Amino acid sequence: MRPSHIVKALETLFAAKQPVRLVSMKSQLFAAVALGLTGCAGMLSSEPPPADWPELQILVISAPVDEMLAACAKLGISSPGPACALINFDRKRCAIVFRDDRPMAQEVYEHEEQHCLGRDDFGRDDQRRAWEKWKKTQ
Repeated sequence: MRPSHIVKALETLFAAKQPVRLVSMKSQLFAAVALGLTGCAGMLSSEPPPADWPELQILVISAPVDEMLAACAKLGISSPGPACALINFDRKRCAIVFRDDRPMAQEVYEHEEQHCLGRDDFGRDDQRRAWEKWKKTQ
């Protein structure tokens, strides 16, 4: 199967020595290479992000549904919701990828943006743990 344009663009955008940190709007858990990932249950934690969370460049990418699903699947999310946030600490980038078959709801964007800003979902600490793990590699 030929890689989609969005998958190629994301691979180039996020090319780095560390894998991308992934978050999706589904409430499912997946295993990722080194940093792990989690699904979003919809509610963010009331805990603030880590004090030393880096400022990440946030990119918003609209993609055809099949390409959005392929990009998220290639990076570890097999069944994303309407959007997924892909974080790369090495490059200090966070891409919010959403499906282009419907407008991205403001609530979805704001939720994914909060992941880019270091916030975890309610009852979880995946962002915090991924950040701490990445710092240990530096």
